Amino acid sequence: MTDIGQIMAEYRRRAYVDTLMKMKTEDNVIGIFGEGIDETFLYAYGLVVIPIVGMDSYIFEYGEYDSCDTIRSTIIYMKTGKCPLLFSSKMYLLSDVCTNIYNAFCENTDKVVEVYSNNQKLSSVIERVYKRKFDNNLYNVQKQRLQYIENLYEKIENSNLSMKEKFMLNFFSKYIISLDEIITFLDDISKNLSLGNKNKKSIYTPCPYGIYENISNQFEKDILLKQGIKNIDIACKGCMYDAPLYINY
Repeated sequence: MTDIGQIMAEYRRRAYVDTLMKMKTEDNVIGIFGEGIDETFLYAYGLVVIPIVGMDSYIFEYGEYDSCDTIRSTIIYMKTGKCPLLFSSKMYLLSDVCTNIYNAFCENTDKVVEVYSNNQKLSSVIERVYKRKFDNNLYNVQKQRLQYIENLYEKIENSNLSMKEKFMLNFFSKYIISLDEIITFLDDISKNLSLGNKNKKSIYTPCPYGIYENISNQFEKDILLKQGIKNIDIACKGCMYDAPLYINY
């Protein structure tokens, strides 16, 4: 089986260069934080959609920020200028998972920061920041591609891969800036998968990004890691939500 961990980490490193080049040539990178954002709508403007969440504690050596580990990691990367993904993004689009994220971004950047609520409100912001118009034909094409990718994610979720491998394929594939390349890669991976246990236990966490490895080390292989703020099982250190267990970055 392919070493999924190494491959996905390499895709993230490639995204550093890819987004910098897009910033220089088209200046069309939008950094997103969290789930529940209509990415198809963003692609319809010809934007490069890239996750900007801090995923490690390495950066803690270079600064401090008083918040949960997820926000702490992200903001220190922002303040030190050590993350090309944050640097390349012309604006930041955040999910409404918690108010602390929005406040932290607004306090530490001069770029436009928007909390996603609906496409109508977002459209005016995108047109103002990027000077681009919505392309309905592009929307329909990208919607089909993203739906195909979702179907591949579902196949991966139902496979015999470990929780860590499933999370990395789902989340780290978002660092591939071409949807066609994501499809080709995940198609190739899914061809070699076997079905797993259909009765997997799900574990819920608001922000799995920097704690998924520690979760995988503490729990059995055959679980599903889900993102959500209801029925939370685990959260990162300092999270604003109550959880039975908190895990450090």
